[in-house]
Amino acid sequence: MLYEEHAIAAARGMVRRFMPVAWRFVSIYEAVFRKPPASLRPKRLWYEKPIYYMGSHVNFFADGDTIPWPSYTRALDYELELGAVVCRPLHDATPEEALQAVGGFVVVNDVSARDVQYPEMTSGFGPVKSKNFANAMSAEVVTVDEILPRITELDAEVLATGTIPGCSGMETGQWLSPGDEIELEIEDIGTLRNVIGTPAEP
Repeated sequence: MLYEEHAIAAARGMVRRFMPVAWRFVSIYEAVFRKPPASLRPKRLWYEKPIYYMGSHVNFFADGDTIPWPSYTRALDYELELGAVVCRPLHDATPEEALQAVGGFVVVNDVSARDVQYPEMTSGFGPVKSKNFANAMSAEVVTVDEILPRITELDAEVLATGTIPGCSGMETGQWLSPGDEIELEIEDIGTLRNVIGTPAEP
């Protein structure tokens, strides 16, 4: 969750879809004051420390694969992210050392079960079942020397930026449905295409 703009827009989308009564008040507040209410902004900790979660490496899907729809969700969402492939061990690295450890970049789809995510995150333990069932990654890795000038063997870790602002269904209102074909693209990096599966039996 790297971008404040995404955090606020995602909170707005969560309220709009799952809290219709509260959404009336939020929409009136924003119309009058021309800014989001404090309840939609990240908590103070977000500004002080990086917020992230650990995904499962066994749940990555490739370009062209069908993304499974877990039985426990009715609100599946996509999240377009830029992934960095880290090819060297790092510990307390400087920005320069971290950059030297990046071997390339990929397109990542951090698939999320939104109706499960909210109660998990408000529990104080963070996202688990809402996040770790599926992620997708593009087939091509674009090397650092090809990309860095434009933007100022894969035994490695993949770190993703968090959702790029405006690049999730919760923000745009374009929620996923079974059978959808989804294509995510980042200029100069690549394209990631997947099909959304049908909900599994509980």
